[in-house]
Amino acid sequence: MVLDLGVAACRSRWYGKCSFHSVMALATCLATVLEKRRLLPVDAMIPDPIFRSTHAITIDAPPEQVWPWIAQMGSGRAGWYSWDAIDNGGSPSSTNVVLAFQTVVPGDIMPAVPGAQDAFVVAAVDPPRDLVLTVSDGRGGYAVAWQHHLEPLDRRRTRLIARGLASPRWLDLARAKPPAGHHRIFIERAYAVLARLPHPLLIGFAAFGHRIMEARHLRGLQRRSGAARHEAPNEAWLKALLVCGIVSSLLYGAMIGAIRYEGYSLISQVPSELTAIGAPTRPLWMLLGAVYTVLVTAFGWGVWKSAGRNRALRIVGGLILAFGSLGLLWPLASMHQRDVLAAGGGTFSDTMHVVLGGVTVLLMLLAIGVGAAAFGKRFRLYSIVTMLALGAFGALTFGDAPRIQANLPTPWIGLWERINIGLFLLWVVVLATVLLRGGERRGGSDRTASAQAA
Repeated sequence: MVLDLGVAACRSRWYGKCSFHSVMALATCLATVLEKRRLLPVDAMIPDPIFRSTHAITIDAPPEQVWPWIAQMGSGRAGWYSWDAIDNGGSPSSTNVVLAFQTVVPGDIMPAVPGAQDAFVVAAVDPPRDLVLTVSDGRGGYAVAWQHHLEPLDRRRTRLIARGLASPRWLDLARAKPPAGHHRIFIERAYAVLARLPHPLLIGFAAFGHRIMEARHLRGLQRRSGAARHEAPNEAWLKALLVCGIVSSLLYGAMIGAIRYEGYSLISQVPSELTAIGAPTRPLWMLLGAVYTVLVTAFGWGVWKSAGRNRALRIVGGLILAFGSLGLLWPLASMHQRDVLAAGGGTFSDTMHVVLGGVTVLLMLLAIGVGAAAFGKRFRLYSIVTMLALGAFGALTFGDAPRIQANLPTPWIGLWERINIGLFLLWVVVLATVLLRGGERRGGSDRTASAQAA
C-alpha cells in the first residue's frame, strides 16, 4: 500500500477504474514544502530510501477523534479506507469505530492485504499522535516503513501527515519467486512487474500509483473522522450498553448471595428455590430478575454493536441477546418447593424450568466458547479455563439435582451452582472490560476473517 497499490487500481479492468472525480481529489492530500522536509521518526528506519513520499490532509476533528480510525486499520479489520477491491479483499472499509480494534501495541499486525501475516507490523505507536508500520527486509532491517503523524492545528482540527519509505531491499523481495503453493494475488503480481522496471520508470509509476492510493486513504480518514464529531453520543451510548454487562453481573451476584428467607441455606439450596412458587422471596426476585434481564439484554446489544467485522464477537453478542431474552420466559417456568415436588405436585412449569435451565447453560457455554476465538491468547486461555470450571461444577450440580425433587439432603448443591453462576458473571465482566478498553492485543494476524485481556 505504501508504494504502488494505486497503479493496480488505475490499470486493472478487473479491479475497477479511477474516476475523474477521484483523480481531481488528489490535490486534497498535498503536503507543504515544510512538511516534506521535516524529519519524522520513520526516517531513521530507512536512512537511504529509493522511494520517499509525504502526503498530508487537514481534518475537521481533534487528534483524539481521528486516532480510533487509524488504530483499527488493516485488511480484514476495519480496512484501509482506500480501494477496497485491492487492499481489503473487496469488503467495504468500516464506517464505524470498532472498539475491538482500538488497542494497538508494537508487534501487532495490520494486514496489508487479505491473509497477510507479516505486514504491516506495528513498529511504534504513540496514541493519539503517531503510528509507524513496517515490512521486514528479512535481514534485521526494513523494506518498507510508513508513518501516520497527527498534529493538532487548534482544538477542532488536525493535520494528518503520512510518510512512506522503501529501501533497495524491497526490490529484491518483490522480484523473488513466491513460496511453493502460494498463488500471487493481483497486487503482488503488480509489485513484481514494477520492481523490474528501470529505476526512473519505477519511481514515476510508484509515485503516481501511491498518490492515488494514499489520496483515497487520507480522504477516507478525513470523511470518517469529520463525521464522527457528530456521532460521539452514539459511542457514549455504546459504552453505556457495555457497562450494563458489569452492572448486570454485580446485580445478579448480589441476588444469589444476599437474598434469602428464614431457614434457607446458600450452601445447600439452589437459587431457583428463592423464586419457587410459594417462596417468600419470589416477589423480590421477580422484580430484580426483570431488571437483570433488561441489563444483560442491553449488554448483548452492546457486544453486537461493538463487534464490527469480528464475526466471533458478533456471534457472542447474539448468544447473549438470546440468553437475556430467556428472562421473559422464566416467570412462566418457576419450580415448586421441594416438599411439593416430593409429594408429586410438580406441574408443567417444573418441566419448563428444567428445559430453560438446560438452554441457559448451553447458551452460557456457547458464548464463552465462541468468545474464546474472538480475542487474543490471554482471553482465549481465560475462557477455556472458565469453561472447564463450569463443566466440573456443573457435573457436581447435575449429580445432586435429582435429590431436590426427592426432598433429600443436598449439602453442597447451593455452593456448586453459585460457583457456576459466578464464573459466568465474572466472564461477562471481563468481556465488558476488554471491550471498554478497546479490545485485547491480538497476537499474530487479525482474526476477523474467521471471526479479536484485561
